Amino acid sequence: MKKQRQNIALLALLAMGLSSSLFTTPSGRAAEKKQHAQPPDFTKGDSIPADAKHDWNLGATGLRGWMHSDTLVTSDARQIAVTKVEPKSPADGVIAVGDVILGVGGKAFSVDPRVEMGQALTAAETEAGAGRLTLIRWRAGKTDEVALRIPVLGSYSSTAPFDCPKSRRILERGCQAILARMSTPDYAHQDPIPRSLNAMALLASGEAAYLPRIKKEAEWAAAYSSGGMQTWHYGYVMMFLGEYVAATGDQSVMPGLKRLALESAKGQSAVGSWGHGFARPDGRRFGARPGGTGFYTSGFGADREIVLPVDVAPESLLPWLQKEDGSPYDYMGVLRFILPFLRGSCDKWFCSELVAAALRDLTGWQVDPAKARPSTIYFHLGGKC
Repeated sequence: MKKQRQNIALLALLAMGLSSSLFTTPSGRAAEKKQHAQPPDFTKGDSIPADAKHDWNLGATGLRGWMHSDTLVTSDARQIAVTKVEPKSPADGVIAVGDVILGVGGKAFSVDPRVEMGQALTAAETEAGAGRLTLIRWRAGKTDEVALRIPVLGSYSSTAPFDCPKSRRILERGCQAILARMSTPDYAHQDPIPRSLNAMALLASGEAAYLPRIKKEAEWAAAYSSGGMQTWHYGYVMMFLGEYVAATGDQSVMPGLKRLALESAKGQSAVGSWGHGFARPDGRRFGARPGGTGFYTSGFGADREIVLPVDVAPESLLPWLQKEDGSPYDYMGVLRFILPFLRGSCDKWFCSELVAAALRDLTGWQVDPAKARPSTIYFHLGGKC
């Protein structure tokens, strides 16, 4: 049972990391346009675009860095501008903010810096790699090769994460990092999705030492309430509470779990469906409206929405929808919420992809539906920041 819980914990850790702010899409149309420009050359004096707020975690190095991306795909980038160096990390004292990483393992980046960094880190973490990671560093006009010493974790087994010593070490260290994060003063403001995943990771580790903290998280979850994006938030919170009760038998949180479940059931629309948030008291969901498309965010609150006009006649829209009836669901579109570097499908639809395809076919909008985000459609229809 403990081994099964540890495997679940690894998946929770992965989902927690990939759904964190490290993968948040840059906000605003200006940032989106900047990301699609030519990659800057930092060795020739170019700067990180002013509106490009998104940077990347560079794994066990302790670094964060900005690189050019197209809808968070970094395959056109060839440089990484260092934006942060974690104190006491392997990179501390070797790499500085403002340095530019041009390659790894003695070779310049040629495919995708994130992929090449990941592969080099995996190799360095093996016994054969001895924890030695070499980077090509550019600093103030001079290029040289420097070496970082990272922890040796071993190699992944052929059955990883099952029966894998390296996976177990990652889980143990990840849980220790989560516990430390939970002890920080601002943790009470943590987003409920990663907070629930963090708690599930500790729970699934099977370590009794974590139980006091897990109980505190269960008490938070049992009292949880939200005014926006409830379908998402309640789902993760209830998942954690259900696993907690099943693993510990603690019935004290059951009233809270039942309340959340009943509120979720009452949040369905008049036709039995759910949106990102709960339906209005009259049973209507936010979204499509006669004469336009509705947009809302949890920042606006559940009582406000933006309706943008769409110049598509119903008599042309209905045949288009009938033609698309039965089209496959784009499960990759779902995964792009936490793995935004994935490409969507060109013949399967998910949420904004379907809307973008309709606008492309019925209004002549030049857009690839597989790359369309809600913000892309919002600005195309005249939405304002």
